[in-house]
Amino acid sequence: GGVQVHVRVNDLAGPRGLDDLAAVGDLADAVRLPKVESADVLDAVTGAPAYALLESAAGIVAAREIAAHPRVAGVALGEQDLAAELSITDENAMNHLRLQVVLAAAAAGLPPVPMSVFPNVKDEGGLLASCRAGRALGLFGRTAIHPRQIPVIRRAFRPTEEETARAAEIVEAAERAERSGSGAVALPDGRFVDAPIVTRARRTLA
Repeated sequence: GGVQVHVRVNDLAGPRGLDDLAAVGDLADAVRLPKVESADVLDAVTGAPAYALLESAAGIVAAREIAAHPRVAGVALGEQDLAAELSITDENAMNHLRLQVVLAAAAAGLPPVPMSVFPNVKDEGGLLASCRAGRALGLFGRTAIHPRQIPVIRRAFRPTEEETARAAEIVEAAERAERSGSGAVALPDGRFVDAPIVTRARRTLA
């Protein structure tokens, strides 16, 4: 129930990565592996669970295999390096790449993918807009590079009052249907919802 400790090690393909892994062992809750480009390198992880950072074109192409590796507990994007490699200057152009990682994580049963850092600490409006756009793509949470970014990130990913009320309505309808033995979940406005919508509503209220 306490704060988890994750240790970011050096690139496993470099001269220090394996030494870092050996030093960490299982002392941390997880290790964060930069620049993961194939699932093969993950075979070296034998201690703490790994979070793979996809920071290159090769990493994105191999996202599904990386996410499916048994030692991987989560994946995330490293957008600064990726944008530099691909000469991407518009953040919206990253959306296709983000969705590929979101799909890979979901298919592997991993937690939702967090967003990469927002480099301008002073642009809180830009950070909020970027977080909301990422949330709409299925991303959840974000790496912060300064404490002042944390309240903005929390606000962006916290369900709105309207979303919370809607989720509560769906869950209540599902519970009524269960008590009555009905397989159909009907909302007061006459619309029917299926199991995935109920699951998402419960997740919103969690």
